[in-house]
Amino acid sequence: MTGLSDIRRAGLCTDCGTNGIFAAQRCRRCYTAADVTISCSRCGAQSRATPGRLRLCGDCHDLQPQLLSRWLDNRSSVRNGQLPTWFFTAATEWVTISHSKQVIRHLLRVERLILAGVCTPDELLATLSREPGGRSTAAILGDFFTRHGVPTDGPDAAVDAWRQGRLDRLPARLQPAGQQFVNYLVSQQRRTLLYGGASLSDKTIAYRINVLLQLADHLDTRGVDDWAAVTAEDLETFLTVNTAQRIPALRDFFAFTRRRKITLINPAAHLRRSQRKGYAGLLINHTRQRQLLHRWQRDDTDPRERVVGLLCLIHAASNEDVRMLSLDDIDLDRATVRLRNRRHPVPLDPLTVEAIRVCLQQRPTTATDNRFLLVTHHTRQHNRPCSIGFPVRALTKVGVTPQALRQTRLSDLAQRADPRMMAEAIGITKEAAAHYIIGNVHRAEDAFPGAGDQPPKEHDE
Repeated sequence: MTGLSDIRRAGLCTDCGTNGIFAAQRCRRCYTAADVTISCSRCGAQSRATPGRLRLCGDCHDLQPQLLSRWLDNRSSVRNGQLPTWFFTAATEWVTISHSKQVIRHLLRVERLILAGVCTPDELLATLSREPGGRSTAAILGDFFTRHGVPTDGPDAAVDAWRQGRLDRLPARLQPAGQQFVNYLVSQQRRTLLYGGASLSDKTIAYRINVLLQLADHLDTRGVDDWAAVTAEDLETFLTVNTAQRIPALRDFFAFTRRRKITLINPAAHLRRSQRKGYAGLLINHTRQRQLLHRWQRDDTDPRERVVGLLCLIHAASNEDVRMLSLDDIDLDRATVRLRNRRHPVPLDPLTVEAIRVCLQQRPTTATDNRFLLVTHHTRQHNRPCSIGFPVRALTKVGVTPQALRQTRLSDLAQRADPRMMAEAIGITKEAAAHYIIGNVHRAEDAFPGAGDQPPKEHDE
C-alpha cells in the first residue's frame, strides 16, 4: 500500500505555482477551488478528493485503523501510563467493528472520566449512563466488561450467588444450557438498562430459573435427561398449573436453545395460552345495589352523584354518555333522555327523573349557560362538557365507578333477557352482549341471587 510520504512531495503547485509540500501536486486552496471528484480506491464510490486521504472516500478513510494508532500515540495520558491496560484492549476490539472516529469519541469519554478519578467499572458505567450522549458508550463498555469478566463490586453479587446456587441444582447434562440462558438474560438486562429501556427484572429472571428447575424435575420423571430430547408432549404435560407464567419462560428458553443449536427444534414454538372467554370483571352484588339505591333516593345527596349513579346502574349509561348528556337531550314531560349510540329515546324510571329534576333546579344557582347537564366549578365558565374523571370522582364517596355500575347492569340484562335484544337496545354489538353470558354463571349468581332459581313453567297440554 502506498504510504503517505509517497504522495506528498515538495514542489510547486501546478495551478497557482505556490511552493510547498503538496499531495497530487496541488495546494489545498487549488483542490478546494477545483472540486476534483475521484473514485474511491477501496469501494469505488464517487467522492470529492481531499488531500491526504490516499484517494479514499470519507467512510473508507475513517475505517483505517491507523487513525486510532496515531490518536493513541499522541495522547499524553498514554505516554504517562495513566490509563489501565483494558483501555487499549477495548480500543483494539472496538476499531474492528466501528469507524475509528466513532471509537475515538467513545474513548475520549472514558479517558476523561478515568483522568477525573472515576476508575472502577461500576462508577464508569453509572457516570456514563447519566451523561448526555454517554449511554451508547456505557452500553459497549458494559459489553466489554461482561465478555472479559472484568470484576465489579456492585450489589449484584448476592443475586448472582443465588442464581448460581439454583442452577447447580440442575442435572449435569442440563446445566450448561441453563447457565448460558441465564447469562444471556443477564447480559440483555444490563444492555437494556444502559440504553435506558425497560428490561427484565431480577424477579423475572429468578422465575425463569425456577421454571427450568421445575421442568427438569418433570423431565426426570419421564426419563428425559437432555434438552434436545424434549418434545411438545413433554411440555404440554408440564403445563398443568401456572400456565400463564410458564409458557413465556418456556418459549423464551427454547427459542434461545434453538438459536444456539443446542436443540434442533423449538418444542415450545406452538404453545399458546388459551384466552379466557366471557366476562370476568367486577360486578356489584344485590345487597350493595340496594344500599346505593337507598342513598340515591335521599334529598341530601349531591344530585350530580344521583344522576351519574342511577343512569349507569339502571340504564347502563357509559361515562361518555353521562358527560355528553345535554339539556336538549332531556324530556322530563315524557320521562325520556337521548344517550349516545342509542337509536331511540331511553325511558326513565321515577328515581332518575327526580334526580335530573333536582339537578336542573340547582342550575340557576351556578349562573351558567353551559348546555350540558353536569356542570362543575370549571365548566360553568364555558360551554364544554365536564372532564372524563368527574363522573368517577362523583361516585368516590360510595366506592364504585361508572364502569362497574354499567357492567353490572349489562351482565344482569344479558343473563335475564335475550342478548340480541340487549345489544339492539343498548347500542353494542352482539358479540359484546354475548361476552357477558359466557363463562359467567358463578358471578351472575353472586351478583343477582334468584336469577336462575325460578322453576321452569309447565306447559299445558
